[in-house]
Amino acid sequence: FVDLTKVLDDYFSARAGAVFSTFPNLVSEYCKFGRVRDRYCSGEHHHLLSRVLRFDDWSNRIASADCNGQQWCGLLDLHANFPAVEEEFQATFPTLGDIMDVFVCGHPLFWCRLFTKFEKPIIGLLDMGHQMYVPDSQRDEWQSNFQQLFFASQRNVLVARGAYHAFALHRIFG
Repeated sequence: FVDLTKVLDDYFSARAGAVFSTFPNLVSEYCKFGRVRDRYCSGEHHHLLSRVLRFDDWSNRIASADCNGQQWCGLLDLHANFPAVEEEFQATFPTLGDIMDVFVCGHPLFWCRLFTKFEKPIIGLLDMGHQMYVPDSQRDEWQSNFQQLFFASQRNVLVARGAYHAFALHRIFG
């Protein structure tokens, strides 16, 4: 994200009167950044995102030793009922779209789903397979949603980290 943030900073700083601020790792480190922290993570709202994304439930189930040989099994468990997580996210942060002009998401791209209801541009950063951490039962649906989100929409864009990822998507989606 640092490279993308640098590009955006350079782009907007060259335009007179442009106001631009970034919230790196907004989803994973939500409560560390000023305006967002002050609005959503103070007082009784402290660490709402950690609760909504059930961080304590899955973060200790990352290593393959904790997951019977499969890494990040806690994320697969979280994603098994991700529509409920999306619903709670929207209910908890209903005005997040009011302070954001664009959302950047990735790793896993599956979490880009959290931002679709805000009807703001989404930049997806592809640095691993787009099906990573998607439960088997949701792969077909996510394949379709992913294609709609980044290939059918004129508002959203997918940025591949390198040639491998770009060619892989071209092979899959044409």
